[in-house]
Amino acid sequence: MDNDYNDITKVIEIFLHGFRVGYLSYYIAEELNLNPKLCHEIKTAGYFHDVGKLLLKPEVLYKTQKLNEDERKHIELHPLYSEYIIKSYIYSDIILDGIRHHHESCDGSGYPDKLKKNDISLIARILKVADVYDALISKRIYRDVSYSSKEALEIMEGEVQKYDQIVYAALKSIIDNPKVIYIMYLFNNCFDKILKN
Repeated sequence: MDNDYNDITKVIEIFLHGFRVGYLSYYIAEELNLNPKLCHEIKTAGYFHDVGKLLLKPEVLYKTQKLNEDERKHIELHPLYSEYIIKSYIYSDIILDGIRHHHESCDGSGYPDKLKKNDISLIARILKVADVYDALISKRIYRDVSYSSKEALEIMEGEVQKYDQIVYAALKSIIDNPKVIYIMYLFNNCFDKILKN
């Protein structure tokens, strides 16, 4: 795979992942009975939460071996890069907060600001759960293996302390929704076809 193809594939993967996380987050927000405006803001944040990865070094982003400390710190810059890119186009503090903090964990082990529990905005807590779930069930450039929905939930159960439990319960409630199944299949199937071409 040449460098141009790598670059194009990286962009496509980031945006297809963003669409899936956006829609998952939207349906989680609906399940939580959030108002329609907030549901759409959460979906928008999901669309763009990972655009900062476009600024990361490909050799680090797609490394299949374990990352060293410097590489891990480089990867952990991407929420800040995403916020920096998107704030030039979107002026919603709610959306920008969700983008910046989508890797924060309720147990304080996340990044970039090491927030805990209710210090993390609801939008970021929703994005966190949707992002992890999609990363597990979807095919990625750097990983051939993807997990079934059941397997993904089992993996998430092993680190359940990282998630807002109400949000996590909402995810489990919506993953069998036909709309959710269709969206996940559609965007995963698109990426699979691109990789094979």
